[in-house]
Amino acid sequence: MTQKLALKLAVFALLLVLAGGNMFAAPVACVNGGTLQSYVGLGTTGCSVGDKIFSNFTDAFSTGHGTLNSNSPGNPVSTAIYVTPLSTSGNYGLAFTYFNTQSSVAFDQNLTIDIQYLVNVSAPYSITSVYTLTDGGTFAGSSGATVQIAQNLCLGASFAVNAGGDAINSCTAGTPGPSIAGQNSFALNGTFPMNPSGTVTLSSGQTALGVSDMLSLYGGIVNLNSGGKTAQYDYIANQFIQTQSSGVPEPATFVLLGSALLGLGALRRKRA
Repeated sequence: MTQKLALKLAVFALLLVLAGGNMFAAPVACVNGGTLQSYVGLGTTGCSVGDKIFSNFTDAFSTGHGTLNSNSPGNPVSTAIYVTPLSTSGNYGLAFTYFNTQSSVAFDQNLTIDIQYLVNVSAPYSITSVYTLTDGGTFAGSSGATVQIAQNLCLGASFAVNAGGDAINSCTAGTPGPSIAGQNSFALNGTFPMNPSGTVTLSSGQTALGVSDMLSLYGGIVNLNSGGKTAQYDYIANQFIQTQSSGVPEPATFVLLGSALLGLGALRRKRA
């Protein structure tokens, strides 16, 4: 090995250590107000909010109706769902806002929206819990309408997708994690509870976490307002609470540092 080559390798390795191994191009920052469709287009590269990478965005929508109503609600589209990056005391996350008829039903109609994505954070940090905040609106003229948000987590991997690229609630590569299914479920009698929230705690910290937020709306069985909206949803926001490990360097850091020291040592011996 020539002196010049040894010096270049040593300097490169040291720079990697000093930069925490992040010398390569990082994902772009997550766009404030971008559509869900644009986030889906980011693929496996994703985007960043603080020290977290959000990627593998997928969605799935379904609509239907019962025997009392012959019409289904409007079919949702991912261009009508907007995404907002969140940052509070280093606990980064995303909020999804639903607009217009993309998130509402009339009597005896039902609607399901499932948004999934993968969250990654680099060691020495790990995700230990997820805080979820939801919000609806004011409803009138309905009997028996319901809104339910069910959050499911996949430890260590993203949720799977079907052949068409749509979200499916199947954790095949990772381990199914805890769920808050039903925790934010409400029967509507006029006004949706303001800002209901819930926190799910993980049994062990995760550097990769698949998230599935499934929104289900049902418009009730009695039409008291001539077919207008009876249930509507406004947004859901998730923040990922993290902790830091003891601060012991990662094995890869030791390898890089060792390579740098060996290179510098070889260079010094040749000069001696």
